[in-house]
Amino acid sequence: MDFSHVNFMAVLVAAVSAFVVGAIWYGPLFSNPWQSLMGLSDEKINSGHPAMVFGPALLLTIVQAVALATVIGPDAGAVGGLVTAISIALAFVASAFGVNYLFARHPRQLFFIDAGYILLEFGVMGLIIGAW
Repeated sequence: MDFSHVNFMAVLVAAVSAFVVGAIWYGPLFSNPWQSLMGLSDEKINSGHPAMVFGPALLLTIVQAVALATVIGPDAGAVGGLVTAISIALAFVASAFGVNYLFARHPRQLFFIDAGYILLEFGVMGLIIGAW
């Protein structure tokens, strides 16, 4: 991977944007159905230290944003970044989720919630990286 053209400020803003999108997606929009489909109680959701979830999640999201930035490149523009990121999310991430969810016998609704988030997350990150 060529990191010479990566705008790390755009990467950080994109990663933070993914957390904002996630807070809305898995908060007011889909928290109850997602939690139910996952079979997670309120106690389980609230157990453990939040830093042990959010810290590694932020690092992994930064990895996603850096990888997107290397693929999108410096001259893609906002639309190019958006299209590239959604294409990657659909072709690689959501499709991999789909295979895993089929074998794990997860409900179809859970796939649509999680894959929908991935498409939106990558789209927003790609838009930011491409526009920057």
